[in-house]
Amino acid sequence: MRHINRNDWLNLAGGFLFIYGVIAFFCAFGLEIWWSSTAPSLADPVRGLVVPHREHGLLRYYSAFQSTTSALLFMTSIPLALIGIMLSPKQNLHRRGGKVRWDHDDPRGLHRVGRRAGAVAAPILLFAIGPALVHALNAAGIVIPF
Repeated sequence: MRHINRNDWLNLAGGFLFIYGVIAFFCAFGLEIWWSSTAPSLADPVRGLVVPHREHGLLRYYSAFQSTTSALLFMTSIPLALIGIMLSPKQNLHRRGGKVRWDHDDPRGLHRVGRRAGAVAAPILLFAIGPALVHALNAAGIVIPF
């Protein structure tokens, strides 16, 4: 077995973070559509829907869990995907006008392995571990308005 060098680790991490960020963004987008369509326009303290959220000019009320989840997913998904792109080793940079294109420096195909691992891990992290993390934050009094 060949030794895994720095380039290989960067390809694995870059592929993982890129696809995780993309999947997290689409989950955030889907949850936002679903939650905003069911959120009331008046606060409902009995159901815990008291965190205001502006949705295309309309005021909706989310629960602490919904607001914190939406904020965390949105604030982390795009940066993680961009970090994944930046981590991935590049070769043969092509610059034309304002565009930059590159070829991956990935002779072992580990970027693809990282993307597959990220695609498998994203639903587990987002829907199994994520809710427990958000509930723990809310229990500690941390609510992030969105």
